[in-house]
Amino acid sequence: MLLEQKWFQEILKANGELVITPYYGKTTLKEKEFDVFTAGRLIKDQQGKMAGVILFELSSASLITMDNRLFDIRDQYQSQILVYNKYDELLFDISPEYGASDQSIIKNPAELDDSILSITDRSSATGINVAVFVPVKNLYKQLEHYKRLSILITLLILVIIIPASIWISYQITKPIQRLIYNMKHVEQGYYRPILGSQHSDELGTLTKHYNQMILQIKHLIEDVLASKIKHNEARFLALQNQINPHWLNNTLESIRMEAQLNKAPTVAKMIQTLGKLFQIALNKSNRKNQIRHEMEYIDTYIALQNIRFDNRFHLHVELDEQLLDIQIPRIIFQPLIENSIIHGFLRHDRQYHIYINGSIGAESCTISIRDDGEGMTEEELAFIRTSVHNRCAEEESTHSLGLKNVVERLQLHYGEALAFHIDSSPGIGTNIMISFPVNPI
Repeated sequence: MLLEQKWFQEILKANGELVITPYYGKTTLKEKEFDVFTAGRLIKDQQGKMAGVILFELSSASLITMDNRLFDIRDQYQSQILVYNKYDELLFDISPEYGASDQSIIKNPAELDDSILSITDRSSATGINVAVFVPVKNLYKQLEHYKRLSILITLLILVIIIPASIWISYQITKPIQRLIYNMKHVEQGYYRPILGSQHSDELGTLTKHYNQMILQIKHLIEDVLASKIKHNEARFLALQNQINPHWLNNTLESIRMEAQLNKAPTVAKMIQTLGKLFQIALNKSNRKNQIRHEMEYIDTYIALQNIRFDNRFHLHVELDEQLLDIQIPRIIFQPLIENSIIHGFLRHDRQYHIYINGSIGAESCTISIRDDGEGMTEEELAFIRTSVHNRCAEEESTHSLGLKNVVERLQLHYGEALAFHIDSSPGIGTNIMISFPVNPI
């Protein structure tokens, strides 16, 4: 009977307050099916007596569509939304298709474990309670998605940033390292500008000023070298002019004849050879000096030394015929031969050999002077190389045309095209290699 229905009894007890009854089924309106629930209240007459009960049949969809955020939560996290009245009776269940679904993830809201996150909100006006139940694994699923996305973005950034950083670092450090490398060469006497620098930044400006400084220093050093060499040559010419070759030859010839008369043929031979040496060295003719003239001077010099040292020195010359006509500054090879004799041939109980080999190419000539003397240690060789190639080093002697003076004269004559290299080993000997262009600057 109607009076015995639970919802009717609740409306009577409410004494005029609105009562919402639980979901009880579906209804069809205009060919559409809706989940419905009932809201009702008691009606009294003017005397306060019960006049009747008014019932409203409501669709759950009409209530839910008032806040679309519930659907967003449900769809995003596969969650379940339950709506209760003030007596905690289920009004309806919002599942993938809202309504009272039999596939609810929550069978008994009172028994929840850690795998379900619940959020509830009760209306103070109507007493309606909305409970949202979200599986924790679905939350983590979203977090895992964002985590993977974050890792992917980070990797992409690293793939771009790391090569870019290496490239930028290389572009910055390479000019600095090249500048440091060239500065170290400046300390060793090599003044070479940095080529291929086209940067317009601070490093490019620094490199540009460095190149300008190097060129200025190089020009100054070359001017100083030219001045020194001209000064030495002037001194040499002055000394040469102070000696009258004709008078010197006559004097030496008189001494030679006196030695012959006193039965001293060795002394006579030495004086004759010395006279020939002076005649070649002090020749004031305007003829251009050639390599054949240098070889003639060396032959005479070796002959004089063999008279002194009982034929201990043997000269071996192998030069291309065309090489003999190449012009060269005067008295270049004799100081090198003299160094071999003074510093390399220290023992008096053996024979020594000096080898002069040379060849001519299309653009350059190469001559090597090798001996089988005592040689030099690595420390001595390093010192010689440094003193020869370092233009800032002090001169070995101001009274002789030594090895350094020879190299400086050749550099002045041939410029950067000159190549001078020296090797030596203790007990094996010393080898000097000179390479210069066929046509000097």
